Amino acid sequence: MPDHKLFDEKTRSFYRRLELNNDKEWFEAHRKEYNQTVLDPAREFVVRMGQKLADLRPDLVYAPKIDQSIFRIFRDIRFSKDKSPYKTFLGILWWEGANKKMECPSFYFQLDCSRIFLGCGLYQFSKKQLEKYRQVLTDDSSGKELIQAINQSDANGEFEIGGKYYKNVPRGFDKDHLYADYLKHNGLYFSYTSEFPKEFGTEAFVEWCLRQYKEMLPLHNWLVKVFGEED
Repeated sequence: MPDHKLFDEKTRSFYRRLELNNDKEWFEAHRKEYNQTVLDPAREFVVRMGQKLADLRPDLVYAPKIDQSIFRIFRDIRFSKDKSPYKTFLGILWWEGANKKMECPSFYFQLDCSRIFLGCGLYQFSKKQLEKYRQVLTDDSSGKELIQAINQSDANGEFEIGGKYYKNVPRGFDKDHLYADYLKHNGLYFSYTSEFPKEFGTEAFVEWCLRQYKEMLPLHNWLVKVFGEED
């Protein structure tokens, strides 16, 4: 038996029941269960995965704490019609760079009651990053490097590329540019969605996730090269 906590069916069960009982009374009655079946294994997962990823990227940053690598469960409902107070999924982040963590290239993990979601990239560029991204993308050399990184990351066609936001190529750029479609992005990332693999609940689950992150690594490397310094 492992001497540390692992995600398992109890983790999934908590989120399954939270979906049906998304209110403060239910959550407070099950807070101890949340701590034991979600937070404890999440902290362990942050460290174990972080150590594996740091073998690939030694400057990777992570911390097994809420509001650092572990996203808080409370939803921001100030401007939302949905007033459900709690997120029905767990989010974890490992990042690299000198900016605030959400403005750094990162590896992302998400778990809910029915699926695993893995991501790698930069979810949304800051204003300065967007300007730099467009300049770099339209440079013949660095633009080609990005496309090579994208193709290498998704050599098997298993990932979805995200971040496309604008309907049209931004003003001032050639709408017929070779990489015009990427000029419509305000972020750039790969994602991988899966049902729970047989490795879930075992020691092998970290390695299962790591295999997907390794495939996405060329994109991460390119993004760190471009955005690794503080804006």
